[in-house]
Amino acid sequence: MAFYIGSKEAKSRFWLRPEDLQELPRQTAYGGFASGRASYTYQESDLLAAAHAKHGKVTFEKKTAARRKRAAKKREREEASAAAAARGEPDPVAAKKKKQKLVPKKDYEDLNARTLGLADNVKRTWDVVLTKPLSFAGSTGTLTINNDYDGDISYMGALCQFGNFHGFASGCSEKDKSLKIETKWKVCGRRYSGSLSLEVAKDGTLRGKYNCGVPKSGSGAKVTQFVATLRG
Repeated sequence: MAFYIGSKEAKSRFWLRPEDLQELPRQTAYGGFASGRASYTYQESDLLAAAHAKHGKVTFEKKTAARRKRAAKKREREEASAAAAARGEPDPVAAKKKKQKLVPKKDYEDLNARTLGLADNVKRTWDVVLTKPLSFAGSTGTLTINNDYDGDISYMGALCQFGNFHGFASGCSEKDKSLKIETKWKVCGRRYSGSLSLEVAKDGTLRGKYNCGVPKSGSGAKVTQFVATLRG
C-alpha cells in the first residue's frame, strides 16, 4: 500500500480541508527530536474518493479540467514571453495586460470624477455598518481617515476588531479608483498585518472590505464587508 501524496498537495489538488483529511487512512512520518510536528501522506485513491464525496464526481472533474486549462494557458504565456526575450522583442504578455488596464474613452469622465471625489472627500470620519458575513450584519464601527498613515478602522459590539493604517498597499495611491491600505493590529502580543479596500459609491457612501489578518478562530471573522456613511 503506497502513501505518497503529502497534506499540502492533497488539499490543493483535491480541494480538501484538514478536517476532510483527518478521516482518511494515512502514513505518519517523524523527523526526529526537535524537528517539528509529524508529516502525513495519503493514498491517491482515498483522496479521490473523498473529493468525489465532498464535491460530486462531475463537479470535481469540471474543477480539475478548468485548472488544467489555466495551467496550459500559463505555460503558453511563459513560452511566448521567453521566445520574445530570446528575439530581443517586447514581452507580448505584458503589453496585453497594459492594454487591458486602459480605461475606455466613454468611461473616462465618470471615472475621473469619482477618483477626484475619493481623494478629496474620503479623508473624514465615517460610520460603518457591516453587511458581511451575515452573522455580523448590522454591527457598527468607525472609520477615520486622515491620510494613508494616519487613520484606523474599528468594530464595536458583537464583533470587535481594530486596524491602524500603515500606508498604501504596493502599487496603490490616493489617485486610484479604489484605495487599498495596509493595516496592523496587535492581538495577544502578536502583530498581524491586514488590508483595507475602499471605494466611493455613486450615492456618496463608501463600500469597504477589511481583512484584519487574524484567523477567524481569534477574531470572529477574518474578512468583513461594510457600508460607511459620512458622520455628521
